Amino acid sequence: MFGSILVDLKRYHGDKMEKTEKSVRLKRLLTQIAPGNSIEAVSRPDTEVVDRDGFESVGPGNVAAAESGLQKLAEDRVQEITPSEMFGLEAIVLPRNRPVAFVRGNSYDDLDGPWVSLNDDVVKRRIASLLPLIGRVEVPSSPILPYAGTGFVVGQGLIATNRHVAQIFAQGLGLTIRYRAGDAAIDFKRQVDAPDDERTAYLSVRAVEMIHPYWDMALLRVDGLPTDRMLRLSVKSPEELLDRNVVVIGYPARDERNDVALQDRIFNRTYNVKRLQPGVIRTRAKVQSFENTVNAVTHDASTLGGNSGSAVIEVDTGEIVALHFAGEYLKANYAVPMYELARDSRVASRLNFAGTLSPTNDWAPAWRSVEETDDSADAVMMAEQERRGHRERIELALAELPDRYRAAIQLRLIEELSREECARRFEVTVGTFDVLLHRAVRSFRKRFGAKIPE
Repeated sequence: MFGSILVDLKRYHGDKMEKTEKSVRLKRLLTQIAPGNSIEAVSRPDTEVVDRDGFESVGPGNVAAAESGLQKLAEDRVQEITPSEMFGLEAIVLPRNRPVAFVRGNSYDDLDGPWVSLNDDVVKRRIASLLPLIGRVEVPSSPILPYAGTGFVVGQGLIATNRHVAQIFAQGLGLTIRYRAGDAAIDFKRQVDAPDDERTAYLSVRAVEMIHPYWDMALLRVDGLPTDRMLRLSVKSPEELLDRNVVVIGYPARDERNDVALQDRIFNRTYNVKRLQPGVIRTRAKVQSFENTVNAVTHDASTLGGNSGSAVIEVDTGEIVALHFAGEYLKANYAVPMYELARDSRVASRLNFAGTLSPTNDWAPAWRSVEETDDSADAVMMAEQERRGHRERIELALAELPDRYRAAIQLRLIEELSREECARRFEVTVGTFDVLLHRAVRSFRKRFGAKIPE
């Protein structure tokens, strides 16, 4: 994946986060993932791997810079780290320890370094068998959104994804959801090796069955899912899972909130397709999620926007341990523990859990708040707030576009004028307008992706 990494340090700024803060976060993360928590022991590519995987394209000086950067981190000399050393740490050392791999067919690319164990035949068969049950949530009714996130099969006819993903095409909370059939779909074949017009595993969402009022979780009802195959959901507590190896399966998208040049190098400018991203379960952390402060499970896999709704899978068992919903660069990724959903009586009976747990009343206040207001003005107000938030994200993204791009989208996709009429108003040929609209939509998608949670 590193074969086409090109170095131009004049373009590498890393300035979307203050340098010292980035260095401190990077040191903390690399120390956490290093054997024995010793940053000097963190894995780095040897000469053979550099030659084979194309690290030479970053230049030998930057490989050396990564080494000197590690030394400065170990000696707590973060203020002395140079741009080339920061590049080496972010583009060489970190991806070596938290890589991303393409899913191809019903398997995935081999990995090197600390994750070579994922190439073992037994492990690969275990994980590969789950890949066809994880798909990309599509929004066919939206001409400008490429997709909404990730979803995976969790029960008879049911797909789990995030609440913030479902709210792109549905309104409401709890079990009373407003949704127009056909506004969403799930595509299990959006992979790097699949043709763009592949539709053999594309299924429409018939209904949104649940949007959880506390956790960032939603259930989609989809016809045509296999009746004999669904993912097995873990009932282990996050404390039991601490330090376990996991893989995150999802669809990372280019994220304008962080350094895009660095992302392009690491992801080889290939986004929106199914990826495997290994990492480790870490301690729980409280984080704001909508109107709630939730005690999420954390993991340290490399994720981007688009990973929303990704399955977090325990490597040793193949069970789903969490539902990814957000991340902070170089700090933590947050996920809904399956353990907590298994303790919710409104959820547990619907899904394919590996066992049963005693129910809890921890989420009862959140459920009561929506059940008591489902037929009231409060419910209407909450739904309108959700719709307004989505509209505001679209409006903000449109406002950032050049006037010509914004006008092209307004005329063709919002006012739905014909291509010929749009071309006439722009005083160009139809073919030229088509190119303009394509560029406008691509620019909008990049900006809109930066406005929604990961």
